[in-house]
Amino acid sequence: MQVYLLTVEGIANSYEGKFRLTPRILLRSLASNIIMPMSGDPLELRLPNGRILQARVAGFGIDAWRDAEGNFLIDTDPANPELSLTITGVELPDILPGMEIWLSEPKFQVGDEPS
Repeated sequence: MQVYLLTVEGIANSYEGKFRLTPRILLRSLASNIIMPMSGDPLELRLPNGRILQARVAGFGIDAWRDAEGNFLIDTDPANPELSLTITGVELPDILPGMEIWLSEPKFQVGDEPS
């Protein structure tokens, strides 16, 4: 059973064949029994015209950085965090607004697999 992650609005950043997509995903919007997608997990990219592309998770998590004092900072609400999805395995011209991103092989917590 595939899991919907987001509908692409744009690209926040791209580097070395990796593309961080917008919008970010609210952690609470993920299925409560899904295990966090990890680097290398397969994705299905569904274009509005029906074409389907394959890609992989390059990164998925909260954007964080250290300030000059060594403190970690985030630009999202810690009580309701937003996660950034970075993908790889596709070319920039293939990533279009309106494209749906689906996790192809989600992993669920033991005993919580969908029927």
